[in-house]
Amino acid sequence: MSLVIELAKNPKFIELAPVSKKRALEREGEELITRFFAYGDGFENYKDRPAEFHFQYVQKMNLEFEQNTSRKDLYKNRFLNMTEFVAKVFPWGFRRTKKGKASPHSRFEAISVGSYLALCENPKLLDVPPNVEEWHEGKEFFEITGADGANAIKRLKGRIHFVRDHLLSEQ
Repeated sequence: MSLVIELAKNPKFIELAPVSKKRALEREGEELITRFFAYGDGFENYKDRPAEFHFQYVQKMNLEFEQNTSRKDLYKNRFLNMTEFVAKVFPWGFRRTKKGKASPHSRFEAISVGSYLALCENPKLLDVPPNVEEWHEGKEFFEITGADGANAIKRLKGRIHFVRDHLLSEQ
């Protein structure tokens, strides 16, 4: 959790994923980052209950980080590479609109984890960012990141894979 708290203060993250003052006090930034790591590491034991899944993930990772302190650098770099990529590729960061003042969970999950997975498959995307304007601003992406049933595993994987697959197909 100390890494998550540290990363929530990262200026680039704050710029890309704005939250209201109220939501910041409720630790919204930390929740978003936890979602990024939890879903990026996979969906084992996910049962359409995100709070329970995130809590179990944090417990497991706290133990793993205690046993292997070098993991902190690996996870920190994973997050920083993702935010660098998102800053280059997605004109509004994690916002729904250009002037948006919030970062919806479903949109954040789709872009952050989808970008991370695409970078895992093709690290060169960081050097030659794809153009996402056509699909990023399109109706299909808006609908796939909508709130109805957003926590169902099928919808969660669908939006993450949508971004990953579109990023990889642009190359």
